[in-house]
Amino acid sequence: MKKAILVTAALLCGAVTFAQSNDSDVDQNGTKHRAVISQTGASNGSDVDQDGHANKAEIGQDGISNVSEVIQSGGDSDENLNHETYVNQDGEQNNSYVFQAGDDQISRVDQIGSNNESDVYQYGSSNLSEVSQDGQGNNAFVYQMGDAGETEPNNEAYVTQLGKNNSATQTQFGKTNLATSTQRAKGSEVIQFQIGKNNEAEATQTGGIQGENGRGFHYLKQVQFGNDNLAVANQSKNNQEAWQIQFGDDNEAEVTQTEQHNDSRQFQSGNGNYSSVEQKHSLQPINGDRGRNSSVTWQYGDMNSATHMQNGLRNEALTLQTGDSHVSTIYQTGANNTATVNQSGSVIQN
Repeated sequence: MKKAILVTAALLCGAVTFAQSNDSDVDQNGTKHRAVISQTGASNGSDVDQDGHANKAEIGQDGISNVSEVIQSGGDSDENLNHETYVNQDGEQNNSYVFQAGDDQISRVDQIGSNNESDVYQYGSSNLSEVSQDGQGNNAFVYQMGDAGETEPNNEAYVTQLGKNNSATQTQFGKTNLATSTQRAKGSEVIQFQIGKNNEAEATQTGGIQGENGRGFHYLKQVQFGNDNLAVANQSKNNQEAWQIQFGDDNEAEVTQTEQHNDSRQFQSGNGNYSSVEQKHSLQPINGDRGRNSSVTWQYGDMNSATHMQNGLRNEALTLQTGDSHVSTIYQTGANNTATVNQSGSVIQN
């Protein structure tokens, strides 16, 4: 059954005319579907297309020129619960697109402000995503695919954006992976990519909005191939950049960057490796040059441990570990310090 709803209201006061026109299209084919749409304001558009079993879509729009599109198809009649989508838009020119295929998908989108964009794609079984945007010009992209059998939820993705012009991209393939991105910032970007099982990526960026010190403009990339890997990043204040790349199982990478102008690279290939980086750019510019602290860690092998701690400016730390069971710690404070550690072979443990 196809339902088309066109609501038009006009208010005339003296020589001023105010007209509003919201549009909603619902296309349902199957059993136990439910679509509830509420539109207040002007020029809002909603399109829902459902095909399968026990699907549900609820959209609420309040404002001007908001657009929501939900497409749910497929489904398994033997499942207790299939697709669900909840979208709330309050503001102007917000856009939300959700496409779910398979069983037991749940997606929640909440947009407040203007010109925010959310795109969610989920395939497979029992994936969960939540996107919350409050501000202007924020962009969120979530793509999940996998089937964990009876485990619910399977992959989980959470995006929270408060501020202006932030971007978050989360891509997960496999089983029971978790990606969390929290941005209370301006002009910052997070990219999280996971393939495998039980991987976890956590990102936090602050700066550039009321209540948060600094200007924002951070960049973070977290990539995980394997199982049971953990990547955690915290970036605050100004212009931080970090990369965390993991291949293998049970690797852990952590980075904390504060003040301004810090760079970090963490590369792990193997199993059970640990890398920790803490950077604080705390000194005044030298001859007008703020410089940048730089930290690079390469780990090839198993059970290696590397720690970098830098406080100051224009410091450089490099650790290269090849083999197994190496341990290295670099601590630098001040300006223009350089430290390099190269460890190879394997440590024989009794």
